[in-house]
Amino acid sequence: MKEFEKKVRFKIEELGLKFNTFCGKVGMSDVAMRKIFQRNDCKVEDLIRISEVLNVPVMFFLEDTQISNVSNRNIDECNKEVEFMKMQIKYMQDVIDSKEELLQNYRSQISIIQNKVS
Repeated sequence: MKEFEKKVRFKIEELGLKFNTFCGKVGMSDVAMRKIFQRNDCKVEDLIRISEVLNVPVMFFLEDTQISNVSNRNIDECNKEVEFMKMQIKYMQDVIDSKEELLQNYRSQISIIQNKVS
């Protein structure tokens, strides 16, 4: 049994989960999880889901563990997604800022009209 599998099984047992229940919470079949154990290979998103279900930081599995392929391709894909999300956040912040500016202009106009009416 490889170190990653040992750590996962230890946490499953510690939490009092059955293996199938754990796999369901992670969102994969027990066969898929066993393949991860066999290959000692895991996608970043799967590793994150596993750590969330077991309530441990991702580093719990990476410290003193040789997972052969939390692959650079997967990490690169995640980095690209993060960059895309940053661009979306900046765009949305710009939209919010422009809406705030419009609101401020409307408030000023309302104030001017209220002063004229008074």
